Amino acid sequence: MSENKTGKLWRIYDFFERVVTGGVLGWMLTIPLLMLGGLLHPELGLNGSAGDYAWFGTIPLSAAGWAFLRRGRPGGWISRLLFGAALGLPLGLFSMIILGSSGEAIFGVYAATIFAGIILWPILLHFIHPRPAAAGDASKNE
Repeated sequence: MSENKTGKLWRIYDFFERVVTGGVLGWMLTIPLLMLGGLLHPELGLNGSAGDYAWFGTIPLSAAGWAFLRRGRPGGWISRLLFGAALGLPLGLFSMIILGSSGEAIFGVYAATIFAGIILWPILLHFIHPRPAAAGDASKNE
């Protein structure tokens, strides 16, 4: 793969990572927002009608917001951790199908795959993600 195609691939990955990380942050913010809304009015809380639709607002808005705020920059450790957690969800579903998990074992499989994603994805990306050239490194510019 040429240098230009490789750079484009990593820019696409960085954007995708920002969007997924924003989605995870939005998902994490939904429950506290619904709890606070429940203090104002029961319909704005977890058991009210707002609880049915809050996910449709918080997840896409935070995904778009995080992608906009972090544009042009590769993700840091927090982004990598949250992206690894998001990767653990489909990995957990695949593992449940392969292992034939049912009942309460589903929670254990999901917990294991999400924590594995949180731990392993940042470590893996640390070694394979290209690092930008340092400002004083003239040998890369030649």
